[in-house]
Amino acid sequence: MAYKLYFQYANGSRSHMLSTGSRRDAQQHLDYLLSETEPRSLAQQIIIMYGAEIIMEVSPTLGDDEIRALPRWRKAGNTQQMHNPVTASIYMPSAARDFLLLTGEGNLAAGMRKIMLEVGGSEIAKAYMTEPAA
Repeated sequence: MAYKLYFQYANGSRSHMLSTGSRRDAQQHLDYLLSETEPRSLAQQIIIMYGAEIIMEVSPTLGDDEIRALPRWRKAGNTQQMHNPVTASIYMPSAARDFLLLTGEGNLAAGMRKIMLEVGGSEIAKAYMTEPAA
């Protein structure tokens, strides 16, 4: 996925387009866009996209610091889902696997997690970094 930054004008045209996978480069290009006084005064919006999602769409008339604070930048990596995860291979009847898939709405691990949270109590809930099931 890449960040895309540009000015968008009233007629729909774009200028100063940058496409980069680096958040640092995207932030530097945003600073560059904010320093361009004439194109900025003519622009209708400053847009930052991440993939197909717009993470900032703002009027260029706002102050520089306000604009720099608005983008919803992506965090690097994936969030931790549980404490000390391990991989385990288990053998089970196909009916048990089908039950876990049904419970997890097509996801075997989600089905196992849901059942573990229901019957495991506070210790398992703590390991899964969530609240115990009622």
